[in-house]
Amino acid sequence: MTADEAQRLVARCLVDPDYLDAARSEFPSGSGRAGSSDDDISVRLRLFRGFIMRIKHTQLRRIVPLTLRLLAMHAADIAFFAEAAPGYLRARQEGPLPIQELLTRFERALAQRLQVVEPGARAEIEAVLRHEGRIWRTPRGANGPGATAHPRLVPGASVEVYGFDVLGFCAALARDPFTLPDARTATQALLYCPDGSATRIVEIDGLSAWVLSRLDGAASLAALDVALSQGLGLKTGDAVVDIVADAIARGFAECATLATAA
Repeated sequence: MTADEAQRLVARCLVDPDYLDAARSEFPSGSGRAGSSDDDISVRLRLFRGFIMRIKHTQLRRIVPLTLRLLAMHAADIAFFAEAAPGYLRARQEGPLPIQELLTRFERALAQRLQVVEPGARAEIEAVLRHEGRIWRTPRGANGPGATAHPRLVPGASVEVYGFDVLGFCAALARDPFTLPDARTATQALLYCPDGSATRIVEIDGLSAWVLSRLDGAASLAALDVALSQGLGLKTGDAVVDIVADAIARGFAECATLATAA
């Protein structure tokens, strides 16, 4: 194979989502050790395509920089982008993807890839991706209808519960020079709320997380109180009312008729 032929082969692999698998028999033998995966040039081409795909997803560094850094620290980024490349190339055949679609496709492809990743690394990557996704989406979901008769979180707000201290983990991950931080085992609940064009993040306790995550504008305070009492098997007193009233006072939730919401 001449240098020009090799260049054309590589170029086609980078634009045609199906060529790399369909034309594998056309590739010359590799120069690696016999019997090793390096001996198959298609493997090296696949990884090279993954490297190029990682570069093409530069826009995501504005949204999920720590997720991408964590993937690299676990040496999983090139393999992930190599696997995701065909779907990305097919989707992009009609033109550049909107950033929202690019992020959604990235999340979907990464969730699939993480099924074969070591459990500890998988839990860390899933949590950081979920956290960064919430930060980006929260202010973009801030527009919505007016307050409802029953309490609900303000448009764009949401609650997430993590299996470790994701805030501390992300803070350590963002430092330079960086090393892979330890993920604490303590559960952490976070409330994400729009704050202009930014996202306000508030750490809340488990009980508040349970209540606030169920504020959808459909359930009354009385219904939430019954569900909480049955779930815990004890009387909760005014806990639900107090949590909701505090959330409304702080601008996290809203209710058109709080006095009669129960």
